[in-house]
Amino acid sequence: MQDRQCSPLSRSHLLRMTRLAQRAVDYSIKAYELGSYEICHIVRNTEDELCKLQLNIGDRGRLLRAEGRPVDTESTAASCALRVYSALQITCFAATEIAQNTLLLLESGRKTKSPSKMETANFVNGLVRLYTVALFKEETQHARLILQASEGHRRFGLPLDLWEDELIYRDGANARFELAITHCLAQIAEQAHEIADTIMLWLDGKDCLSIPIERAA
Repeated sequence: MQDRQCSPLSRSHLLRMTRLAQRAVDYSIKAYELGSYEICHIVRNTEDELCKLQLNIGDRGRLLRAEGRPVDTESTAASCALRVYSALQITCFAATEIAQNTLLLLESGRKTKSPSKMETANFVNGLVRLYTVALFKEETQHARLILQASEGHRRFGLPLDLWEDELIYRDGANARFELAITHCLAQIAEQAHEIADTIMLWLDGKDCLSIPIERAA
């Protein structure tokens, strides 16, 4: 997991993206829990930070080409870094969607929140914290915990939450907002599994080129 000098995606970029995704998820969940307009707007500002980071990565790639240095996109390290970055990007978008749908719920006068959803949200937030530590410390133990914990929740917890939401909210005005938030949480959990799986391959020195970048549709 060493930084490749000729990779368009440096270790610094990846860690900045990791911090951005972790903060977006944490704030979006807090916004839903507290019903906070202010925190929702903080999450939506993530889009500006993401845009700046993407421009910075593009500038690095153009600089490498201008200097005549080959750009590494095919090595295990480079491909895994791109896979992690892609999953983090999807995570940021999902967190922004949670904030947006929370705003719509608040504007519609929502007074209560789903206790089961908060349990799921806190579980998902914990997965994001784990892979953040794994990426910064370059340790597989945290990634392994994600794979163990998320597998059971993906099979039983999140589908059950979706089913409960459909029963509880299908006849209510806020149904699509609550369901959208649950789907976003499921997507973040799926990307956490993807990131953990990639970290295990990366740190074990295995080839991850043949594995699809996205598992979530």
